[in-house]
Amino acid sequence: MLRGHNHTLGEVGPAQFIPVAETCGLIHGLGHWVLEQVCRQIATWRAAGLDDLVVSVNVAAPQLLRADFLSELREILAATGYRDDSYALAIEVTETAVMRDLQRAAAVLREIRDLGVRVYLDDFGTGYSSLSYLSQLPIDVLKIDYSFVSRLPHEQRAVSLVKAVIALAHSLGLDVVAEGVESDEQLQLLRQFGCNLIQGFLFSRPASPQSIPGLVAQLRAH
Repeated sequence: MLRGHNHTLGEVGPAQFIPVAETCGLIHGLGHWVLEQVCRQIATWRAAGLDDLVVSVNVAAPQLLRADFLSELREILAATGYRDDSYALAIEVTETAVMRDLQRAAAVLREIRDLGVRVYLDDFGTGYSSLSYLSQLPIDVLKIDYSFVSRLPHEQRAVSLVKAVIALAHSLGLDVVAEGVESDEQLQLLRQFGCNLIQGFLFSRPASPQSIPGLVAQLRAH
């Protein structure tokens, strides 16, 4: 997870600086830099034997729908030696982003997948959540938003909704990531529902690239 550092504010999270970057027109340069750094890091990890990791990168709507986004992505993948059969990189887009121009977004996402890059639909349930658009988008993974996961296991409506979303995603051939898992109770319930992947502080807070090999080894040991 990208973080900024300011002498006055200290650590600044993406929720604070991404909107500013979009407003100031800096999001394209920032997004390009992030993708390049991530692809270089993937190459480093693969060289160290971590060849089954997937790293996801959030891509904002202005960046995704930019005319030269695909050409820039191809250049980055080529320059960093990305293997198109590794599927080690994932692009995360939000419902709101793709609904700005559904047809254009769907076309771009198809080409992204053709490059050997996975596509994640982020924050599912917080935007339009239309079954019509969901069936049109070439995505691999659906991410259930933290706002629903945080209400597990105590709110029955949230429990029913999350269970239904996981079943729906699986019926469409999609994997599911639950965001913001913080308790063993949430983990057990999500496993019971067949959730494929878990993300949250229960496993780790944001970590530096250098600490990832040790963290992966620790998690695999359990």
